[in-house]
Amino acid sequence: PMCGCAGLVNPRLPAAASGEARLDAAFLSTPSLFFALSEAERSGCRLLDFDRELGASEPCFVPFDFRAPEALPADLRGAFRAVIIDPPFITHEVWRAYAGTARM
Repeated sequence: PMCGCAGLVNPRLPAAASGEARLDAAFLSTPSLFFALSEAERSGCRLLDFDRELGASEPCFVPFDFRAPEALPADLRGAFRAVIIDPPFITHEVWRAYAGTARM
């Protein structure tokens, strides 16, 4: 993958297992990691985050509220080879919400 996430690929994920993944990685609430990539590397990834200011000049930004994982756009479900997650805070409820999104 372009973004160097090959070691993070989970072969049990449907898209990764079938080879149908269209994008390298989804960065859920991980803007610092996403923006550490070069512009070319970011083009194969998506940043999903609540802070819409992050997307002001970033075409790969997708508005995302971890409390509503079912709101993930249909065209992004199963589209990633890897999902990188760094929740804003850690509770069982928060992890469950992020895990639900990652399974999509």
